[in-house]
Amino acid sequence: LAPLAAAQLRLAVGMLLANQPGRAAPLRDVDVADSVGRLLRARVPLRFSNARYNVELSEGGSVARGGPYCYGSALCAAAPPMVDGQHFAEFVLKGESSECMPGIADAAYDPSGAEPFATTGEAGFGFNCWSGKWAHGGRERPPLWGSGLPSPARGQGLGRGQTVGLLLDLRGKEGSLTLWVDGVRLGVLCEGIPLRPGGWRWL
Repeated sequence: LAPLAAAQLRLAVGMLLANQPGRAAPLRDVDVADSVGRLLRARVPLRFSNARYNVELSEGGSVARGGPYCYGSALCAAAPPMVDGQHFAEFVLKGESSECMPGIADAAYDPSGAEPFATTGEAGFGFNCWSGKWAHGGRERPPLWGSGLPSPARGQGLGRGQTVGLLLDLRGKEGSLTLWVDGVRLGVLCEGIPLRPGGWRWL
């Protein structure tokens, strides 16, 4: 890991360990190092395995690419659905256009069906990398922190090589999505995500 990424990960794990219920002993570096190691070993690359006909999957399913005006979705359907707990994923933008929308979809959603976008109905929640807003139910809304994307991305969207991180938190009565851009936490993107028995998958 780069020094900044390592420091961010150590801080995050340290906060989680320090907030464990019933933890009386002081937080030790060895605890953090052990937890970081387990998290790194558990990292699994996302692989898209179900996509609309006009979305091309390559590199073993780790890259999903559509052409100009390509209206379609790709779903990480091979991994177990996310039913509870916390889940984090990163998406790297590889194309010239920032008109893509990483997010989550109902595990039962089929991109090859009648609805090309999960976010135009109730099946999905996504982050629009161009507008900086989140989408669900056919509408886009500003993120909960209110200011959208930081400058210079504001007004022109994210660009090639930038990384979008999404944290799905399903620990309460409703879920939420929190957004990172290039390793920087911007804030809670949206709340009110229903807990579904079949779970969610990355979109």
